[in-house]
Amino acid sequence: MKNNYLLLVILECVFLFGCSNKTDGLLFTYNNDTASVIGVENTEDLNKVLVIPSSVKHDGRKYSVVSIEDGAFSYCTKFNKVIIPNSIQRIGRKAFQGCKNLEVVEITNTNIEITPDAFSDCNNLQNKKEILPSEFTIRIHATNYDGQGKFGSYTCNMHNGGGHYHVFRDSRVFSDYITIPEGQRWAYKSFDKDYDGGGYVFNPEIRLNDRKFYRLPDQGRDVVFYPGDRIQIGILANPKISILDVSVTFFVDYQ
Repeated sequence: MKNNYLLLVILECVFLFGCSNKTDGLLFTYNNDTASVIGVENTEDLNKVLVIPSSVKHDGRKYSVVSIEDGAFSYCTKFNKVIIPNSIQRIGRKAFQGCKNLEVVEITNTNIEITPDAFSDCNNLQNKKEILPSEFTIRIHATNYDGQGKFGSYTCNMHNGGGHYHVFRDSRVFSDYITIPEGQRWAYKSFDKDYDGGGYVFNPEIRLNDRKFYRLPDQGRDVVFYPGDRIQIGILANPKISILDVSVTFFVDYQ
């Protein structure tokens, strides 16, 4: 039953999103002239060295491969080395989580965005400190479109990831929760806020494990979070605000 379900998911992906398994068994989604790696059809088809292609062909068109999506290779133990081309701009959350045999990752793009938990639980990865980001920023964009004195919806953007949500209460806007990965320690660095439409915006808050709030100052402060901590960004703003953009940045230290 489980295998039938997996096959159904893959077939739906091919039909709906234009996935392809023509390049070393990898699956892709396509958008305009770009492609994103979303997984692998059969891990047994992989080699010890996983080479992410810089481009793929699909239906007679050539697409530039620009990202490795969330969870694309999570818990895959087939390969011990990954080569990531210069075309890749982002490696998503938990993209290689739990790849126990992964030892080396080669990355040539110095401007690539790598989420801090992209390689979580990769205990044998030798060059983790060299490739993972030293900072991580959580961004929130909110709009007051309903005219009823409350923020009607907002978008949470974590390094180009995120989605569309409804506010929880009043005019307080929250980001998604993010859990500090094992082997990491996050220290608050700074925040930035910008808004239009009048009214006021309080400094952002950090909610820890559903309970304690830290109201952030304008400059850095000794606020540190440890592996397993669940944090969430919250902003309280006057409903007159029409557009709100907030970003909170953390230093990331790898143990």
